[in-house]
Amino acid sequence: MKIRTKVIVISVVALLAWLVFVWPTLKAELEGSMVYRQSDFREYYLLTHDLLKEMPRISDDYFFAFANVSGQVTFISTVTFKNTTVTSNIKKYLLSRGWEEQKTCHLEAECWQRNGNREVLSVVTSTWENYVRVQIEDSPNLDIFYANNPK
Repeated sequence: MKIRTKVIVISVVALLAWLVFVWPTLKAELEGSMVYRQSDFREYYLLTHDLLKEMPRISDDYFFAFANVSGQVTFISTVTFKNTTVTSNIKKYLLSRGWEEQKTCHLEAECWQRNGNREVLSVVTSTWENYVRVQIEDSPNLDIFYANNPK
């Protein structure tokens, strides 16, 4: 009986530890969105798109956001760099990763896509508010837009 109790206790502790670690993902799923910084380890590790993790930091003041738009099965991951509007390092980075700038965009931004990938990356620059936002969307709805608007 003691071994069985130990197994149950260990299982419960392991489950609780797992829940604590993945809580940001569950919270984002329930609330639909979350804003966080790179220093928020769990959120950053679980919610940030790999491309954004490796993106050049064009400002010392930046934050991340994640959104899950239910009903459309759309996942949006962003990084916003404050106090800058210079995007040249981001463009070089995207080109080095095989992304190509598109002629048309579903937003008022520069849109990028990579062959064989339905994700769309947009670079929004606001000179008025002095920021650059890089956003990656993964949505089947974007396939329709880009099928009708080739490069």
